[in-house]
Amino acid sequence: MIKFLNVSSGRNGRRAVNQCSLQVRRGEVLSIVGMTASGKSSVLAVLAGRQRANEGQIILDGQDVTAAPRKLVARCAYAHDTLNGPGELSAREWVRFWLALAGGEDGGSEQRLSNAAKTFQLTPTHEPIERLSRGERRLWDLARIWASPQDVLILDNVLTAP
Repeated sequence: MIKFLNVSSGRNGRRAVNQCSLQVRRGEVLSIVGMTASGKSSVLAVLAGRQRANEGQIILDGQDVTAAPRKLVARCAYAHDTLNGPGELSAREWVRFWLALAGGEDGGSEQRLSNAAKTFQLTPTHEPIERLSRGERRLWDLARIWASPQDVLILDNVLTAP
């Protein structure tokens, strides 16, 4: 379970998240809806450990991890609207690269990757991922999240138009 208690976050004196409280239990799906620039992506970035909370508490499985966002990073697979990483790799190699960074290079990572590719109806290609269409890159990013060893999946604007 992840819990936010009055979490605020921002940069350069501007608050993107102001006193946010939420709770997500195992198996639940949380959707955050709001106007453009209302802080949705910032909430998800804090939730994924990619952005620090300036105030409040973040509780992960009963432990305060506010000062240790790396613990959130270790548990959360995070996809957002920008595809990062080595673009010269084929899509499958690119997913393997991220799985290795996430600690997913265990005995089951290839099977999880194959299952994810099948789920998203992806065909292996030798083309570098940076040369694929935006839609194909996003599907491979979803396959990366699906195949990840983390148990919290965070998707931020992955299906929006450019």
